[in-house]
Amino acid sequence: TDADRHPWLRQLAELIDRRMTVGPPTVLACSAPKAAYRQRLRGGHAGVRFVWLDVPESELARRLAQRRRHPVGPSLLASQVDTFEPPAGAVRIDGTGRVPDLVQAIRQRVGT
Repeated sequence: TDADRHPWLRQLAELIDRRMTVGPPTVLACSAPKAAYRQRLRGGHAGVRFVWLDVPESELARRLAQRRRHPVGPSLLASQVDTFEPPAGAVRIDGTGRVPDLVQAIRQRVGT
């Protein structure tokens, strides 16, 4: 629920604020399916960029089924997909590739 995410979002927002203020530059990976979550994470920092790893629901289900001891199990996927709000202005990347290829694509698109 949103209430469950509140402490987690606060901690991440504080980390982003520190890194945007004193550095070093940081890449943070997290699930922020709602615009309000991303707004909270961005804080007042216009330089925060979001990358949307676009993955079909069937692939997400396959990946979740392979995870062990993860707080978000396959049973929660439908609610995550239902609440997802596509991020306006985000760099959209096909998230089905291999991690090194994703990193390269993100670096090319974000310019780092």
